[in-house]
Amino acid sequence: MAIKQHAKNKFEIRLWYRLDGKRKKKTEIVYGTERKAQAREAELKLELRDRGTLRREKPKEIPSFEAYAWEWFDVWVTKHNKPSEQDSKRNSLRLHLIPAFGRYRLDEITPFQVERFKGRQLDKGYADSTVNIHLACLSRAMRCAVAWKLLKHNPVDNVDFLSPQNRSEIFLSES
Repeated sequence: MAIKQHAKNKFEIRLWYRLDGKRKKKTEIVYGTERKAQAREAELKLELRDRGTLRREKPKEIPSFEAYAWEWFDVWVTKHNKPSEQDSKRNSLRLHLIPAFGRYRLDEITPFQVERFKGRQLDKGYADSTVNIHLACLSRAMRCAVAWKLLKHNPVDNVDFLSPQNRSEIFLSES
């Protein structure tokens, strides 16, 4: 939004705005004083706002992980998973992920926080495969958030899953 003087009493008004996702320019020449050009610029801004083309897009409100997690569960998990998998994801959310990440907004969750979560789960004595189940649930929830344009990237993409160690030994008896 600018007023540019071309001659002694000639002013050009340029307004940039968005229409259907495309950037547009409105230009108008005003003859007279600079004050007259400023007044006309204000009128043009009001006209464009009334038509709804000059409004600044409000940034999307990014929900907390807890609010998003239950919405994701209702919208995505119940439609794409069998009941036993729904129970597993519900328990992962309720017992592990929401206590760890629930108070954060989605965009505040970082790979460092996910790594810290992974370490704390191991410190509590959970098996590698169990921690991987929780990470997989978190990763899927975040992938959906990216697909639904709530996030730009998935913080779990930068986190390595654990390689489960089979701790049971197999003994073969001699025949």
